[in-house]
Amino acid sequence: MKKAIIIIFLSIVTFLFFVFAFVQGKLHNVKANVKEHNPEISKVESINNLGGWGEWFLEYSLEVVIDGEKYRVWTYGDGEITEKIPLE
Repeated sequence: MKKAIIIIFLSIVTFLFFVFAFVQGKLHNVKANVKEHNPEISKVESINNLGGWGEWFLEYSLEVVIDGEKYRVWTYGDGEITEKIPLE
């Protein structure tokens, strides 16, 4: 019984690790795509996923620095900015 609980626990931890690694990899790819398609962006300060689990098209919101000023931009992950607003 104790061995089965340990195996189940380790399986859950392993699954959660792979989900976390997949999500972090996806966010890294979105950052790279945005910087690649928009060379005027000098830094990506933060990124948030606006979609939820199971949604077909995920949208991302990023806080970026362009010419020393902060902007909030939105993209679908392909690097093309759909909207941009200044912050502060």
